[in-house]
Amino acid sequence: FPFVLKACSALSDIRVGMDVHEHAMKTGWERDVFVGAALIDMYAKCGSVDRSRQVFDKILNRDVVLWNSMLAAYTHNGHPEKCLLLSGEMAFAGVRPTVATLVTAISASADVAALPKGRELHGYGWRQGFESQDKVKTAFVDMYAKCGSVEVARDLFERLVDKRVVSWNAMITGYAM
Repeated sequence: FPFVLKACSALSDIRVGMDVHEHAMKTGWERDVFVGAALIDMYAKCGSVDRSRQVFDKILNRDVVLWNSMLAAYTHNGHPEKCLLLSGEMAFAGVRPTVATLVTAISASADVAALPKGRELHGYGWRQGFESQDKVKTAFVDMYAKCGSVEVARDLFERLVDKRVVSWNAMITGYAM
């Protein structure tokens, strides 16, 4: 199921994806974490984040991959507020975030210019040792720049070991704002 659903995502073919979903329900695979994550991703990439959430809500034993899939679904469909709310639910559920979780939440904070939430995530990332990773630092550069804290963004940018196009663009955008 995950491979077929990934193909549906790539083709933005929600009709075939829905047929695959129906077959997964009939065969009892809908609540499998891997199938669930693939369904969430497929619906999100086809622009149906509400269906993504319906799939997410039906799965009782949610692992971090499933949570990350739903967080990304919200972020990529222009619902950063819902992403931030869900990241709070994730913490309340006791699921330990990964680098992917943190980067998605930082991106959502940047999208709504939620500097206090971004600072909270920065503190969490630092305590967990995630801030040392360039991918996380770049997300923080982008978040601080979009939130108007260009000096903080520049300080983090200067500490990046491997400055890539994404980090340069984040810094340039910060100065342009």
